[in-house]
Amino acid sequence: MDRKRKAEQNRTVLAPMSGRIIPLEQVPDAVFSQKLMGDGMAIQPSDEKIYAPVSGKVITVADTLHAYGIRTEDGLELLIHVGLDSVTLKGKGFRSHVKEGDTVTAGQLIAEVDLEILRKNDIPTITPVILCNGVEGTTLRKADGKVKGGKDFLMALQGMSVGNAEKESRFSFDFLQKLGKVLMTVIAVMPAAGIVLSIGKLLQMADVS
Repeated sequence: MDRKRKAEQNRTVLAPMSGRIIPLEQVPDAVFSQKLMGDGMAIQPSDEKIYAPVSGKVITVADTLHAYGIRTEDGLELLIHVGLDSVTLKGKGFRSHVKEGDTVTAGQLIAEVDLEILRKNDIPTITPVILCNGVEGTTLRKADGKVKGGKDFLMALQGMSVGNAEKESRFSFDFLQKLGKVLMTVIAVMPAAGIVLSIGKLLQMADVS
């Protein structure tokens, strides 16, 4: 089976954590709920183990260990963001089992988090799983109810295109995270027109860098 034919098959994304599925639109963070970083799903975790949702290469591990980016062989990029505003913990309560450049298999344990520490610091434990590229022209089938981390499917992409997925993302995951933090402030204080203008300026900054 050649690579193109393989990529056109369904791409299954496993749940990275056990818990209850929450539609991305219901995540209490406009950056995620408005899909400014990409489409996807979220999980209200009931377990502290974090698994790779797909097989691929770890292309980023946040310094604070709360976010992980994985790129599949055919170029699909996913971001797992454990908790909302969890970056403020500066790594407290997180334990990573992988580093940038590691190759992982779907269902492999990649990290752990002490959910009680998040709760004690009033940080929502909701964990968004974002598809950052390669979803144009695809049909995204989403699960519902409860899932078991590393076992059950969370999303399935139908009709995934090699051309879309293999293009390098315009933004690195680090840039996406910085963009998200800026947008949270912008959304809180500016109307839609201001948001668009701010995004345009950030895109110009990305091209320059």
